[in-house]
Amino acid sequence: NQQYTAEIFLDFIQQNKVDGILYHDDITLNDFEDSSAAALQTYKTWGFDQQLIGQPKHAQQLEFSRYKTAYLDQFAEGISQILKQQQPDLHFARNMYAEAVLNPNSEKWFSQSNASTYQHYDYNAIMAMPYMEKADNHRQFYLNLIERAKKYDPNLSRTIFELQVTDWNHQKIIPNQELTDTIRLLEQHGVQHIGYYPDDFVQNHPDAQQIKKAFA
Repeated sequence: NQQYTAEIFLDFIQQNKVDGILYHDDITLNDFEDSSAAALQTYKTWGFDQQLIGQPKHAQQLEFSRYKTAYLDQFAEGISQILKQQQPDLHFARNMYAEAVLNPNSEKWFSQSNASTYQHYDYNAIMAMPYMEKADNHRQFYLNLIERAKKYDPNLSRTIFELQVTDWNHQKIIPNQELTDTIRLLEQHGVQHIGYYPDDFVQNHPDAQQIKKAFA
């Protein structure tokens, strides 16, 4: 499976100019995954039985999740090493849910952890999306993410803050001025790398000129 997955990326980077790859939300396993026969056999070799599947309150659930996190990150790193044989200068980032950053115990829901991410990838790409997380205080939400990220990356040189330009809960776009203000806030608190999505270039949202000026 690792080789098959790597070949998808290889086909692309051989035909296109690529500087980096973002491993997105697919590299997760929740507390109900994976219950296949092959997975159960793997868990057995780790010292866990299938009773842990779908039992989020089980006393061993967090320890079990850490094994799954390590497995997934090693899987991705294996793909990265295959790709670097073709393009040594590639950089790799892993998408991380905000909850996994703010609450270490949530690793059992996502099989994601800050410590493992900074170990296996060049960048930790945090989904800094308060509307998606239904945060009451957006400013404090961003500041909390910054504080947690700095525990592992003091200079924030390996952390990307991914902003949402659409409020998917209400199917509304985020105003350009709000995005600009957020970028300014993040930079004032030491954030060096900022991204956003989705980029609706057809409707020009966010406005290309305003975003360019904000990043400048």
